[in-house]
Amino acid sequence: MDCKNLKDVKDPKLFLIGLWRHECQRTFVDKLINNADKKTFEDILDRVTKEKFKDTFGFEDSELLTQYMFADFMMEDEYNEDGELLEAAPFVY
Repeated sequence: MDCKNLKDVKDPKLFLIGLWRHECQRTFVDKLINNADKKTFEDILDRVTKEKFKDTFGFEDSELLTQYMFADFMMEDEYNEDGELLEAAPFVY
């Protein structure tokens, strides 16, 4: 599946569908313990997404099944023009 930055989302309906998929994955897939179960859930999520949203909104499968990055905890250190470290990025985890 393609993974895109949220800035690339043009349609608010796709944004909400992507957010719904993301939350389903975080709620269920993160708790499953083997790849077979994770694959089964992903297949169900893809099927339900297409059944509920493809004809209703006229999106292509590739648009519906695109994964969006909803959180980015990566921060960079801040340097001055001489390359000296001004502020180290906080360690989030």
